Amino acid sequence: MKKHFSILILSLACLIVCQTPLKAQLNQIRVSITVTDKYLNYMPGVTILVLNYFYGTQTGDDGKVILYCPPYSTLQFSYVGYVTQEVPVNNQKTIVVRLEEDLLAYNNNPYNSNPILYLLNNNKYRKGLFYAKIG
Repeated sequence: MKKHFSILILSLACLIVCQTPLKAQLNQIRVSITVTDKYLNYMPGVTILVLNYFYGTQTGDDGKVILYCPPYSTLQFSYVGYVTQEVPVNNQKTIVVRLEEDLLAYNNNPYNSNPILYLLNNNKYRKGLFYAKIG
């Protein structure tokens, strides 16, 4: 009797543990995502993360991707040279995101533009594998 009881308890524990990932999959929706820049050009290779979960994806060559995620999760969109955005899904089936350029990264240059040309025109610097101050 004791052996049957322990087998029953073990079986119930396995059943409960195995259903937890299944419930997580059932609570996901299919979201069609399109990512463009401010000129409405499609952006390939944008990283999309589902915040508070451990997965993400990237947009394809056409700037589009289909993602399965929880209906009320938040998606984080990031791309080099662009401002990272967080967009709530809010049970939407289609999401269109327009990424803006990160102008702060461009405006931090003390010489406005063409810092390499400034370094080459300055007599204290010489072109090489890297720039090193001479004297």
